[in-house]
Amino acid sequence: MKKFLFFKTALAALMFTGATQAMADNMPTASILSDLVAQSAKNTEYYYYYNVGKKMFLTAGGAWNTQAILSHTSSVYFTPVTQNTYTADGYTVYALWGEGALFTTTSDTYIGSGFNAVFTNGSGKGEAEYWAIKEVDTNNHYYAIIPYAGLKDNKTYYLGYDETTNSSYPGVYWTATELSDNEKWILVSATDYKTFISSQETVFSADSKKYYTFKTTGGYYATADTTTKAGKINASSSSDDAAKYVLISSGTKGYYYIYEPTLGKFLTENSEPSGQWSYSDNATAIKIVQNQTEISGGTSPYYLIGDNNMNANGDKGLLTWTDEKDKNSSWYITEAGDFKLSDLTSVDNKNILNTLKEANVEADLEVTLKNGYASVVLPFDVTNISSLEKVYKVTSVSSENMVYGEELTSITAGEPVLLKGSSSSVTFSGVPSVSKASESGLLTGIFAPTELGDNTTTYMMTGGIYKYYSRTVTLKPYRAYMTVTETSNDNNAKTLIFSLDDETTGISSVENTIDTDAPAFNLAGQKVNNSYNGIVVKHGKKMLTK
Repeated sequence: MKKFLFFKTALAALMFTGATQAMADNMPTASILSDLVAQSAKNTEYYYYYNVGKKMFLTAGGAWNTQAILSHTSSVYFTPVTQNTYTADGYTVYALWGEGALFTTTSDTYIGSGFNAVFTNGSGKGEAEYWAIKEVDTNNHYYAIIPYAGLKDNKTYYLGYDETTNSSYPGVYWTATELSDNEKWILVSATDYKTFISSQETVFSADSKKYYTFKTTGGYYATADTTTKAGKINASSSSDDAAKYVLISSGTKGYYYIYEPTLGKFLTENSEPSGQWSYSDNATAIKIVQNQTEISGGTSPYYLIGDNNMNANGDKGLLTWTDEKDKNSSWYITEAGDFKLSDLTSVDNKNILNTLKEANVEADLEVTLKNGYASVVLPFDVTNISSLEKVYKVTSVSSENMVYGEELTSITAGEPVLLKGSSSSVTFSGVPSVSKASESGLLTGIFAPTELGDNTTTYMMTGGIYKYYSRTVTLKPYRAYMTVTETSNDNNAKTLIFSLDDETTGISSVENTIDTDAPAFNLAGQKVNNSYNGIVVKHGKKMLTK
């Protein structure tokens, strides 16, 4: 009794040296049958079947992964083995012996016609596994494949794509219908197959300013395990932040660096333990190519293919890299919102900045202004600052606790600045040119979360105010802090006053209401009473009292 074989997926790169003839642009190159015929099984020359009418390849599939189906790619390749002991008037009879994803190396495997068209591991000696191959177009080398059992009974059947025999499951059957393009086949060598697939495959097109989720056709999200730094499956039906990725084009069509924002690392095929997804500081390009055999609701999933031609595979446990192509290695890719560099508040941004720089890919960064000010550093140059009122380099702090600055006409990558504007936020765009921030004047910029505070010389901006903290706080990336190493601010003023463009702005007070009892300070920062005559700072403004 024959038993059906389940198949694994692995394409072999096999060479062919027979004669060929170029086909139309949307068809692969055809091979000539006589150059591929073998007298015994396990020959070294193989070819693929390509259906002329449907413009797809014969491969294995169906409910048990053993039935012949059509697909835009194939994991099955054959050689016709001549069977001299079987004869049919005007025909040579062959056993279609095959290898590829479906087949094992320990048993001979054939495509049989006993039940429509099913792959079996039979002995190759039964009538149901023999076929005649007839050339029906000598110019283009189209062939009809005819079951021997039909010829024996003087009935002409053809192997083809039939949409009427079983309307619920149309597919590859041998039928008695009139010969049409759906029953005509091209024989394609392994070399020509690879060339054709490379020219026809559909690769994913991503926007580097978007987040994406990956979900298997089996219904599970790819997510990051922040404990082990390895990939795993989120078995829920919804995604979280750890399941969102940023796709950065490598410059080669269809190849992306896949960035995981909660770890600040890139998806990589190299992993520990062996075979498992993991994340690395170094970006490696992952190919994302459409799987055209599984289409649901007009949407096709994609394969994620690593450096070693391994596929990203995910079940209910850890994500692995395997040679299998099944429902767990087919991924639906969905947009999951807009991505900005300023979203990356909990990780060192060095990895993504270096990759964006090398790939020459632009990113957005949103800056929030509180009460009209922000103290920031950007990873790219900005020459158009029309969205702002002013940009300053902070140069000094006076003995009166006033911050002085030099006005700038542009923002230089990596150099921290003080921004003044009327909007609540400003978004900048550019290709990062630095991954390490520098010092400029009194300001120091950061591209990674940094713990600061617990002293009286480090000032951070909060709510539009430069102030120091008596406790440790974490400053987010793309911010800049001020270090006052030799302050004459003997009273250790907790907040500082801006003196910019001959306009003195006290930013320690952000209330709009008038408080007649508000404290007043002289220019030395000392508190004075109402009897004091001279210039005082009150409500954050300088005023003259007499």
